[in-house]
Amino acid sequence: MGFCLRSASENVSSLSQIRRLLGVGENEQFKQSHAARLSRLTGASEAWLIYALPERAGKGAGRRYRCYGHAFRTPTALRARNPQVCPLCIHHHGYAMAVWDLGMSTTCLEHGICLVDQCPTCHRLLRWDRPSLLWGHCAHAISANFIGAEAPGVTRSFQALIETSFKKESTNSLLEEFQLPRWLDGLSPSGWTDLMLAFGTIEERFQVPADGTYTRLHRSESALSIVTRGFERLMTWARTCASPSTITDLIAFAPLQGLLLEPAGDADLQIGQRLCEAVYGVDISQKLRTRNPALAQMSLF
Repeated sequence: MGFCLRSASENVSSLSQIRRLLGVGENEQFKQSHAARLSRLTGASEAWLIYALPERAGKGAGRRYRCYGHAFRTPTALRARNPQVCPLCIHHHGYAMAVWDLGMSTTCLEHGICLVDQCPTCHRLLRWDRPSLLWGHCAHAISANFIGAEAPGVTRSFQALIETSFKKESTNSLLEEFQLPRWLDGLSPSGWTDLMLAFGTIEERFQVPADGTYTRLHRSESALSIVTRGFERLMTWARTCASPSTITDLIAFAPLQGLLLEPAGDADLQIGQRLCEAVYGVDISQKLRTRNPALAQMSLF
């Protein structure tokens, strides 16, 4: 979407005008099926647009949302409507990074600041449908002086992991640096999203998360809080080898269950199974075996 916005603004156009040329609705999202026509309009490679645009595949529990060469369990794992930016990057480099579109992507590693999803003047949420990367749809400039807060060290660490996973590269060296289990290597960006929601959503013991917490798109500030708590807890648990009884009331089960029952990446099922065993014990994984045939074929030992 960042490329389409940049292409439109450079040609004195808008995403709305591109939609009209494509013959699609005003609020319809660009997707992979539009790639051929978008390629003719923008000059971009059709293959690259197929890679970069989202597409829904499958039905029911098997439904996945594919984008950037990855599958995502829920549509809210991607910021398809409400982007976030690093004000310094869009001014200095003139583009928005694809990895910023991930729901739990919170930090610009180059500048060490938090990503922002709102206008610095009126605080309205940013949209893809805006005049250019440097302007909001509210007609206010996204100034380079509007710098996000300095990113906590833990969010920088997680950002390094999820960006490496996003590039489909090994995370082994980072896992070793952060003293996390090496068997987490291979977890997909969607899986890392589930992991942060599991470890970081609950703020205090015995809290019951509100309905829709795990399926809605979190604002940048909310995602930052979740990642900060989640990654700190994950590292503490890994380093202290905490027993299940001391951490289960701080870990949300629903995202881990989704990781097991609806894995988005090739290694997510096996990693999710091993994680659930370590956190909850063997019994829970055994119960879930009846709901996912693939689990029944995997050894728990």
